[in-house]
Amino acid sequence: MTITQQQLIDEILDQFDFEKVKEVMDALNWTWGTGTKAHVPDIPELRKQSRELLWDLVRSKDRTRMIQAGGLVVEKDDDDTLELRFEITAWNTWDSFPPDTKVI
Repeated sequence: MTITQQQLIDEILDQFDFEKVKEVMDALNWTWGTGTKAHVPDIPELRKQSRELLWDLVRSKDRTRMIQAGGLVVEKDDDDTLELRFEITAWNTWDSFPPDTKVI
């Protein structure tokens, strides 16, 4: 079976629960923008940002595997599988230790 990148992106946008993301962002007063332009995004804004991130990832020439903005994370696997998720919090060891740290 052959499908297009547009079909992959459309499937994600059709199946992703933007309403749940909006509920969480409202509850946490999670805003995008700064100053007087700061606001909790609405569902059309969430969909638009997600679409742009997915297309940026698909079109990436530098073999980028992940892009994130405003809590939205898009990721691509070696088999061109795409994923969209919303992360509230995350931590990794890169945040704690400099890149030249030797692990024994």
